[in-house]
Amino acid sequence: MFEEKTAGTEYRMDGIPYGRWGVRGDSAMRRLACIGILTGCVIALAVSGAYSEEEQPAEPKARGGRHRGQLTDEQLQQLKDRFAQRQAERAGQGGTGGAAGLDPKKANLTLVAEAFKAGEAAFKAENYPGAFEYLVDVAACAHIQGAANFSNQARGRILEMEKMAADKLEEARLKKLQGDGPGALEVLKILREKFYFTKVADEAGNLLQALASDPRVAASVDMMAAEESDGAGRYAEAAGRYESVMKKYPESVQALKAKLRLEAMRKDEAIAAAIKEGVDKSAESTCPGILAMARNFVANGRQDKARPLFQKVVDGFPESEYAKEAQKALDEMDAGARKKESVEPPETQE
Repeated sequence: MFEEKTAGTEYRMDGIPYGRWGVRGDSAMRRLACIGILTGCVIALAVSGAYSEEEQPAEPKARGGRHRGQLTDEQLQQLKDRFAQRQAERAGQGGTGGAAGLDPKKANLTLVAEAFKAGEAAFKAENYPGAFEYLVDVAACAHIQGAANFSNQARGRILEMEKMAADKLEEARLKKLQGDGPGALEVLKILREKFYFTKVADEAGNLLQALASDPRVAASVDMMAAEESDGAGRYAEAAGRYESVMKKYPESVQALKAKLRLEAMRKDEAIAAAIKEGVDKSAESTCPGILAMARNFVANGRQDKARPLFQKVVDGFPESEYAKEAQKALDEMDAGARKKESVEPPETQE
């Protein structure tokens, strides 16, 4: 070991005189230190060279300053499950352009690299659902030899898309606070179209409900909901929403669009059949309970409570047998009211 001495005295290493501190020993020690540093660098380079370039994970930062690769496997699976659920809800709107079909248990480095390349291409084309569908599988392949870099970068892209969606939501909120309801709605449309698979997309629904109270965009909000149902293949639900737009905003551009779309849907035999089937199913689950409640009110002399319930069935399911029954009850109530008026003597004035 080194034995430190005061300046001008001998400097020893393991008891052997080496020189005098501050004289010849000073330069000798500097040379020894340089040799040690160089040796360390050589060892570090040798260890580094033992790994291929693909095995060394890159850690560039994603937008917002978050590092790539911070998603845990559990979080990744949750996001994948969410994506599958959203895809099922939007089954009628076509594919994402993704569908990598990469099985992390059977994949190899070549397949991972190809899927990553496809995901990056989708991301650059702003097809974010397609990018996610590729990259979420790549992200689960960190265990494959040489694929750690691809996995880390894929996780980073997924975080980046979540951040982009969050930025859109904040932009929409800011526009709403500034009184720009139409501007906020346009941003939300982008969010719900391009980032519907993100966690943030669920929060966008709450903001849409708040915007529905703005008369400048209320018709557009309802129309957006109708179009989303239509695009997802939920034709009975879409038809009901289009009809609602026509009734609530009869003079609006959205009402005209809704009318034209409804006409086109009813001319399409397949869609018309789907609408009828959906309406029938909805009527079967909804109308019996409403009609039973209405009849109970009639039996107890509360026609004022029964009337809006019967009317709800007529308006909500106009083509159903339940609507005919409800209309008959309304007609009987009207006839009874007219008969009562004709029998009762008019009030006399004193």
